[in-house]
Amino acid sequence: AARRGDPAARDGLPAVLTSTNETPYWKAVAAGLLEPWAGDEAVLPSLTNAAASTNALVRANALRALAPLAESGHPGALTQATQSVRDPVRLVRYHASWALRGRLPEGDPALAELRQTLAHNADQPTGQVQLGLTALARGRPAEALQHYSRAVGWDARSAGLRHDFAVVLSMLGRNDEARQQMQTAVQLEPGSAEYRFKLALSAAGSGDAAAALAGLEEAVKLDPAHARAWHNLGLARAQAGQLPGAIDALLKAEDLSPSDPDPCYARATIHLRAGDPASARTAAQKALQRSPGHPDATELLRSLP
Repeated sequence: AARRGDPAARDGLPAVLTSTNETPYWKAVAAGLLEPWAGDEAVLPSLTNAAASTNALVRANALRALAPLAESGHPGALTQATQSVRDPVRLVRYHASWALRGRLPEGDPALAELRQTLAHNADQPTGQVQLGLTALARGRPAEALQHYSRAVGWDARSAGLRHDFAVVLSMLGRNDEARQQMQTAVQLEPGSAEYRFKLALSAAGSGDAAAALAGLEEAVKLDPAHARAWHNLGLARAQAGQLPGAIDALLKAEDLSPSDPDPCYARATIHLRAGDPASARTAAQKALQRSPGHPDATELLRSLP
């Protein structure tokens, strides 16, 4: 269940990391499984401690789980990764350097070793993706596109590569090309709700609101638990003038993401459009309960009579 990202499976994993009875192998497995929740207050301390374990595999897996946090600039994760680039074990150094690939200065031995490892795998599509991600992190988007294009050319039947290429194209504002890649990904894996969702976002980015709405409707049919798809579906329905349906979709998003204030705020604006200020007030207050000081919700409440 943890491999599928099921939150119910998370709670027992930090205890595995801190247990004195578990073997290093199972601690390493637990560290890897905790990646989706690495930033949670109940998880982060145990992962940080695991990154300093006496067992190299535990350290490596903990650093891999902390990598997304480090990439986003989380101070604790950054500190741990920075310390670990000098680890005596190469696997540990690799995961630490990968987390810092956009931050390591030119000339740093850790960056040189990382590039050596990536070059060794450059004859594979996944190796080209890693090179592309490194180029992006270091502010070289044109180089990144070359690597992604090469990866897709080598494995044209991979929906995942098409998806990743589309994400990069979208980041660079090349929405029409991103949409083409996502269309191919959907053709290759028509049952993927995530790919339908990303195709809908590409359609919206290209100004095709009707296609975006249809794609989001399909995404939530394929995965009724896709919170972001429900959120965007609410916005798309509102844009199409389907206000009751928009409110229903945003309520679904609120239920599926109980800590996210944005669906609540979006619903407040739609209630206001629908001439229901009382419901707008309630929804905005719910957004503030989830995120005290939420600026848009605060402003909306001030504007209400």
